[in-house]
Amino acid sequence: MQPQSAPRTTAQSPTRRDLLGASGTATQQSGTGTSPNAPVAAGGLPSSYGDYELFLAHHATQGFSTSELARIRGMGGEAWLHEQLHPELIDDSACDAQLAGLPSIHMTSGQLFLSYVIQQGGDNAVARELRGALITRAVHSKRQLFERLVEFIDDLLHVPQMNGALNVLRTLYDRAMRNGALGRYEDLLLASGKGAAMLTYLNNIENVLGAPNENYAREAMELHSLGVGVIYTETDVREAARAFTGWSVGELGQQMGTFRFQADLHDNNAKFLPGLGLTIPAGGGVTDGEVVLRTLAQRPETIARLARRLLSWFVTYEPPQSAVERVVARWNATGGELREVLGEVLSRTTVSLCAPWSLPKLKRPFQVVIGLLRQTRASDPSNEYRGVVRSLAALGQRPFSWLPPNGFPDTEAAWGTTVLPRWQFADDLVRNGIQALQLSSEHVLELYGNVGRANVGARLDKLLAGGRLAAEDVVDVQAYVDAAPLFDMQVFREALALAASCPSYQRY
Repeated sequence: MQPQSAPRTTAQSPTRRDLLGASGTATQQSGTGTSPNAPVAAGGLPSSYGDYELFLAHHATQGFSTSELARIRGMGGEAWLHEQLHPELIDDSACDAQLAGLPSIHMTSGQLFLSYVIQQGGDNAVARELRGALITRAVHSKRQLFERLVEFIDDLLHVPQMNGALNVLRTLYDRAMRNGALGRYEDLLLASGKGAAMLTYLNNIENVLGAPNENYAREAMELHSLGVGVIYTETDVREAARAFTGWSVGELGQQMGTFRFQADLHDNNAKFLPGLGLTIPAGGGVTDGEVVLRTLAQRPETIARLARRLLSWFVTYEPPQSAVERVVARWNATGGELREVLGEVLSRTTVSLCAPWSLPKLKRPFQVVIGLLRQTRASDPSNEYRGVVRSLAALGQRPFSWLPPNGFPDTEAAWGTTVLPRWQFADDLVRNGIQALQLSSEHVLELYGNVGRANVGARLDKLLAGGRLAAEDVVDVQAYVDAAPLFDMQVFREALALAASCPSYQRY
C-alpha cells in the first residue's frame, strides 16, 4: 500500500512499492545478518569504515550533513574528534540563542515548581520545552558528539517524562546528566542515583528503614552497571536497597525536587553484599549508598559491559573483542573518564578494528528525523518542534516517552519491522505538512544547486549521505526524475522524499 502522501508517479517511474515491496517491509538479503522483517537490507551499501572522516560524519553526529563533513575533512578526523571531545571550548552561542525561548531548561528546581506548577497550574509546558530543547540541540548545536553521547546516557541511565512532578524533575535530571556526561562514570552514576527524577521514578522515595524498596537497587545493578544476572545475588539487591534507605527528595521551597537524605529513615546497621564482596560498616549514613554505587561503577564487569555498549552505540552492533579490550584499557587508565573513553571508542585505530566485523546499523527514528532536518535545514521558528514530536510519536520514538527503565532499544529487531511511518515523515517534510516546520522554496533551490535534471540522483546521494547511498537506490531515484513529464522543484522535492525512503538511507 502506498503512503497517503506518496509522490506523484507515472506508469514508468519507480515507486516505493517497487523499491521496498507492497507490504512496506523489505526482504532479507542473503548474508546481510538483518532480521527477516527489517525494512532495509544491508546488501549493496558501501562501507564508510575505509573513510574515517565520512564515518565520523555519520556516527559521531546526530545526523549527517554536508557542512559537517566539510569541516571534518578540512580539519582532519583526529582534530575534529579532539574538538568535539571538548565541547566547553566550542562557541555554540547561535544554538544557545535559539534555546532562549525555552526558559524552563535553565531554571532551578524551586523556580520550575513556582513558575510552572504553582503559578501556571501544570507541568506539561516544562515537558514540552525539554523535548523542544532536545531537538533544537540535536539539529543546530555545533557540539554534535556531545549530543550523541547525551542520547546514549539518556538510554543507559533512563528516566522518562511522566505526568506530574516527574515531568519537572526530568528537566533537572537532564541538566545533571549533561553536566557529568564527559566526567568519570562513577560520578555520573552517583549523580543519577541522587537525582530526584531517578529516586521518584524507581520508587526509592518509598525505601525506608524496616520496609526497603528494591527497585532502584536492582536497576542500578542490572541496567546501570553490571548487567542482568552478573556477579550479584538477590542478597546483594536486598543489602543495596538497605544502603539506599532514606535517599529521598526535598519537598519545600528552593529544596523542592532536590536530593534529600532522611537520616531517621535510613538503616544504619552493617551491610554485606556477598556477590560484590563488599562489607559496609554500621553508622555510614548517606555514604552507604555512595559506596555501593562507586563499587558498582569500578567493577571490571561493569567496565567491560559499558565499553561494549559504547562501541555498539557509536560504531557497530557487534564489536570485536579486540576493540572492547582497547576501550577497557583506556577506561582503566583514566579512571573511567568518559571524555577519554569516548576518544578511544571513536579513534581511527578502534574503528579500523571494527571494520571487518561491521555491517551498517539501522537508524532509529530519531536519527532519521534529525538527519533529514539537518540535511534539508527545515526549521521551526518556535524551537518547540511540536509537529516533529508528533511525527516521532508516530515513528515510535517520542522523546522521553519510553516507560520501562531500560531506555529506547538500539537493536535491529526493535526498529526493523516497518518503513511506512518513515516514508510518511519524508513526504510530510517535503510538502510542508508538519506543524510549524518549513522547507522553503529558497532552501529547495539551494539543495538542488542547479545541477541539472540528469544529476539529481547523484546530488541527493551527496546531500543526504555523502555518497553512501547504494548505487541501485541512486539509479531508482534518478529514474523517477527522468520519468516525470516535466522537471521542476516539485519533482525535486518528491525525489528528495523518495531518496530519504530508500533502503540504504535508513542505515549508517
